[in-house]
Amino acid sequence: MTLTKLQLRSLKVYLGWHTQPPTFWVLARSSLRSWLALAVVAGLGYLVVESGYPEAGWLVIGIMGGAFLRDIGRYRVLLKVWPAHDDVTDWERVKSVLEEQAGTTKNHG
Repeated sequence: MTLTKLQLRSLKVYLGWHTQPPTFWVLARSSLRSWLALAVVAGLGYLVVESGYPEAGWLVIGIMGGAFLRDIGRYRVLLKVWPAHDDVTDWERVKSVLEEQAGTTKNHG
């Protein structure tokens, strides 16, 4: 089985969560760059409000706020379903796949 970089990174994160379950703050910290980008765009939206186009500016601010709240909601759901996911995942298989992939990468890299 050949995994993509995203799949590999996700499995490594999940394996880490198996021993140390995720918290809201761990998830939030992983989103700081994205949230900074949302804040910058929301700030630009505020400049648009102040420059005489309040409808457009508030639309931008609302969209950025909605994206932020969507992230919070997804993290809350993840934290609620993680115990079930952790319980049904075959962690030995995950370790095996990661080790196999690491060996493949070393042989071809």
